[in-house]
Amino acid sequence: MKNKKVYKIIVLAMIFCMVMTSIVSAETVKFTDIDNSWAKEFIVKSADLGIIKGSTDGTFRPKDKVTQLETLIMLSRLYTIDEKLQKQIQTKYDSFLKENIDSKYSWAYNELSTALALNIISTDGLKSLNDKGYLGKKSTKEEVAILMTKAMLLKDEVEKLSSKIYTLPFSDSSKISTSARPYIYIMHDKKILGGDTDGNINPKSEITREQFAKMVSIAYDYISDNKVKPQFPDFETYLTLKGTVTNVTLNSIESYLEIELDTTKEVSIVRMVEEQTNIKIDKTTSSIKRLEKGMSVECQVAVSTNIAKSVTVDTSITLVEGKIKRVYFVSPMKLIIVDNKNNEKTYTIGENVVTTLDGKIIDFKNLVKYDKVTVKLMDDKVTQVDAIGRLQTYSGKIKNIEYDIPIKLMIEDATGKINTFVYVSEPDVTRNSKDTTFDQLRVGDLVVVRTEYDVLTAIDATAVATESDTAGVIKEIIIGTQNKIKIQDKDGAVHEYRVSNNAKMSILNSTSSIYDLRVGYNVSLSFEGQDVISIEATETEASQQINGKIIYINVEKKTVMVKITKEFGEEEILYVSLGSNAKIMTLSAQVKYIKDLKIGDSIISVGSYSGGTFNAVSIIIK
Repeated sequence: MKNKKVYKIIVLAMIFCMVMTSIVSAETVKFTDIDNSWAKEFIVKSADLGIIKGSTDGTFRPKDKVTQLETLIMLSRLYTIDEKLQKQIQTKYDSFLKENIDSKYSWAYNELSTALALNIISTDGLKSLNDKGYLGKKSTKEEVAILMTKAMLLKDEVEKLSSKIYTLPFSDSSKISTSARPYIYIMHDKKILGGDTDGNINPKSEITREQFAKMVSIAYDYISDNKVKPQFPDFETYLTLKGTVTNVTLNSIESYLEIELDTTKEVSIVRMVEEQTNIKIDKTTSSIKRLEKGMSVECQVAVSTNIAKSVTVDTSITLVEGKIKRVYFVSPMKLIIVDNKNNEKTYTIGENVVTTLDGKIIDFKNLVKYDKVTVKLMDDKVTQVDAIGRLQTYSGKIKNIEYDIPIKLMIEDATGKINTFVYVSEPDVTRNSKDTTFDQLRVGDLVVVRTEYDVLTAIDATAVATESDTAGVIKEIIIGTQNKIKIQDKDGAVHEYRVSNNAKMSILNSTSSIYDLRVGYNVSLSFEGQDVISIEATETEASQQINGKIIYINVEKKTVMVKITKEFGEEEILYVSLGSNAKIMTLSAQVKYIKDLKIGDSIISVGSYSGGTFNAVSIIIK
């Protein structure tokens, strides 16, 4: 009798599992109907990952269509989420799901809660699908594109497309819903979606399980390769950062705190928002405006947003910066420095003082006059001295040049570390063993940089091998701090190139700018290093007047760099040449000369283009 009861319990348990779970993993069942599927490789992969599951009869049903509910469920499985966090997510959305989603879908509540936490869909959106009976509706290609883009955390790319010129390379692009266009573009760009043999995307067609298996497999690879990590601000984790404030940037919306970490000496930038960041100075509540360079701080920083929840300051520990004037080694040892305000100060050295020079620990007695130092004080005694030699040499490759105010030069060394230098004044520059000027440097150049107290004094550059010319059709123009262009070559392959800020551009032999180019133009590109330095295209449009702000001046060559803002807010760096007859004056008609121009001056200039340069006839200083 007892055995019969046990047998009944087992049978009932099996029936319960079959009723409540209509799918089982591919690890326990070999699919019997995928041998002839073109997507077999992707089906097996996505099943092994636990993203897609099969039926209890051992079939996958590759030709079946995917529903809206199934789309959300499978996309929610793209990430491995900590078990503790998963329970928190389920707890948060449990009442919402029970109140708003049909109980017949209760078996999917866990996955739906994850989809909500990942912002694949909003609570309003999910409720709407349920109320309209759409959870069982078949998903179209453009609907899957929207949800998958969100699941891959590519929302920022969608927003950036609103300010870009881009084209969809499909014969039936006009059939794509306006709201779905950026999502289709991104899915095509990531090679997740493509057209059929006729070049059609068929946006309204319903997605099959085998099609979805391919899409989600490629999406998973993208997430893995790019180390995409979902953020859960409602279930936040925090990092503790301890160090010394090296800079404070105050803004009305959010501010920034630069901290040199005690452990690694690396500088971390932390966001601060008045309503979200609690500031305490010596245990007393304070404000962001009271934070200063040199303060010793401990920050609790949200991993997902990089916003500080709290910043705690201990003023018993202070920092002083300056240059060494004298060192006394007789007990008690003392250090005399001239601080950044040119005030001379004397400090007593603590017993266990830690001393470094250029990041390496040294004996305090090895400090040298004129070295730049950061002195840490505790109870008016020096506990640490970090010194930087007056003269420094760096070598590497130019990673980027930010032409803004101030101009910044980024050098990548052999270890991959990026050193950033701010342009203060014109250094001695040579390129390929010839004297030149800073504006002739190019991304990709191999350089040896010399500084004095972190100020650029000399740059020796060598140009890398130049790429051969490239021709093709413009597929996309990307306007930003670093302009880029995507070109489709004769074989149909699309390549992305960086466009030099000084690139020469012409349309039908008439000088132009990047803003005059259009998607679909035939172009020829010339390179220097990794940058496009010349673009020749096929249309014509000229500008005769520019308005902008001076960011660089070369008095010797009578040239300036001007940042201009185009009609729709796009920024462009323009090379302006002042000929011998060019007139410079103020709005009140006072005559000025090139030596009177200053970085940051706003100007209006009238002239003409020639070979990528704007030849100024007149400049008016606003």
